[in-house]
Amino acid sequence: MTVVPVPGETGLRNLSWIEENRRKVDQMSGGKLAYVYLPDTAQGGYTFFNRYFFSQLDKDGAVIDERFNSGGQAADYVIDYLRKPLMSFWAVRDGEDWRQPFGTMPGPKVMLVNEYSGSGGDYMPYMFRRAGIGPLIGKRTWGGLVGIGGYPSLIDGGSVTAPHFAFYSPEGKWEIENHGVALMSI
Repeated sequence: MTVVPVPGETGLRNLSWIEENRRKVDQMSGGKLAYVYLPDTAQGGYTFFNRYFFSQLDKDGAVIDERFNSGGQAADYVIDYLRKPLMSFWAVRDGEDWRQPFGTMPGPKVMLVNEYSGSGGDYMPYMFRRAGIGPLIGKRTWGGLVGIGGYPSLIDGGSVTAPHFAFYSPEGKWEIENHGVALMSI
């Protein structure tokens, strides 16, 4: 067997931090709360959500940690699962009852946020609060939600970006950009 060292320790330290937080939430709640960390609202965030949320569906509630979330897309997939209503239980002859629909965790939820969460990391706590899933705890998010995208590369391999799309609420208010998502409604 050949051992190949990792090029850096940042990823290992990050996983250690996540696992320490998960153990702390588990210990402080007596095993009743799940801990789910979301590093972004792109591939990493979806991977972490799928790994940590679905493996803890037996918990009574959840702490969703999106501190330092570097954004990506609008994570409505995550929000849809967090607010999914419990419709029934199924009793089986040879095991524990299970919830329907799959993926429901009907108990209380909170979201941890900080000033290093931006873009999709701004939008996710906005949706979490707007959907009434639970309270936000921490510090106001960064406030950078104007998106860029869809720009072709230049002939010399360089690139140019410019604001391409911006967010406003169904009430017609420009929100989040240059302000962030505060812990309380403004």
